[in-house]
Amino acid sequence: GVPVERQKIMAPKGWTGTLKDAWVWKKGSCQLTNGSKINVVGTSTGIPTAPTTKVVFVEDMSAADKASSGAVLPPGLVNHGNTCYMNATVQ
Repeated sequence: GVPVERQKIMAPKGWTGTLKDAWVWKKGSCQLTNGSKINVVGTSTGIPTAPTTKVVFVEDMSAADKASSGAVLPPGLVNHGNTCYMNATVQ
């Protein structure tokens, strides 16, 4: 469950915000009609923290780093002719 204080509401016509207990729905304030859909979004754990170790992408690795990590060969199967459908099924 997402705590109420971390929930945000998005409604049609661009209205967004936090729903408060003292909120009074005024006619025309949100332009909701019968059957309108609203989105309620939020996170239960808070804002994620940055990674503690530096992320290294394969494109940034040297040839020696790629070999030691096992990232020398590309993933997947090689397509020969019309084998792409079979390869997709096998993978």
